[in-house]
Amino acid sequence: MLSRISCRNYDYQDPELLDLPIAFFKQNGDNKRLAYSYCYKSIFLLNYSSDMSSAMIYNKMAEDLAKNTDDDILKYNIYSTGYSIAADCFDTQECLNYAMQAYKTGQKLRDNNRMAYPANYITMCYNELNMQDSVQKYMSVCLNLID
Repeated sequence: MLSRISCRNYDYQDPELLDLPIAFFKQNGDNKRLAYSYCYKSIFLLNYSSDMSSAMIYNKMAEDLAKNTDDDILKYNIYSTGYSIAADCFDTQECLNYAMQAYKTGQKLRDNNRMAYPANYITMCYNELNMQDSVQKYMSVCLNLID
């Protein structure tokens, strides 16, 4: 299950430049923007590097900070990055956990796209786990969301 997430809103940058906002927001105590910076760094590592362990570390740091915010878009980005990293690492259970969190956040946001993408990953994970009833359920969810 090889996956990469879309960086629609992000441009490629030199890796060293990604540490500047992290240092700035850490110094100024802006945890929400620090969480976004950690998330972006994990997205960069996922898409432009083969260092998946560092990508997951940055994503976990973003997740820890995001727990104290009410920013559901941030949380969705973190969860979707998490399931993409886990899929690349062939960690089906971790992928399923993150995809479920992303799906629930998409439901909370009432955003069909933010429900369809993780539902697709949930379907793939359940297929890997040979749980055919759940495969059928989430495949149906995916099909209903794209209508």
